Amino acid sequence: MAWRHTPTGAFTVASAYEGILCTSWDVCDPKWSCIWSLPIAQRIRMFLWLVLRQHLMTNVERVHRGLSSDPSCLSCGCYNETILHILRDCPLVRSF
Repeated sequence: MAWRHTPTGAFTVASAYEGILCTSWDVCDPKWSCIWSLPIAQRIRMFLWLVLRQHLMTNVERVHRGLSSDPSCLSCGCYNETILHILRDCPLVRSF
C-alpha cells in the first residue's frame, strides 16, 4: 500500500492536511449550508452530504478502492452500480 498524496508513497501529517485542503469542497458554496440547515435527521444530512461529495460507497467505488472486484449492481445486475444508478436508474428504485 502507498499513500497517494506524496511522491514517495509515505504518509505524513502534512501530506494528509494538504490532501484535505485540495478537495473540491468549497465551504462558501450555498448547497453545503442548505444541507446543514435542513430540519431533518442528522443521518439524512450525512447521506445527502455523501451523495453531493460523491463519496457514497457504491460497488464502483469499492472496486476503485480495491475492496471488491465486481462493480455491478446486486439488485438488478447492471454493469456499473454508480450513485446515479442507485438513486435513479435502478429498476428496484424506480418501483418506489
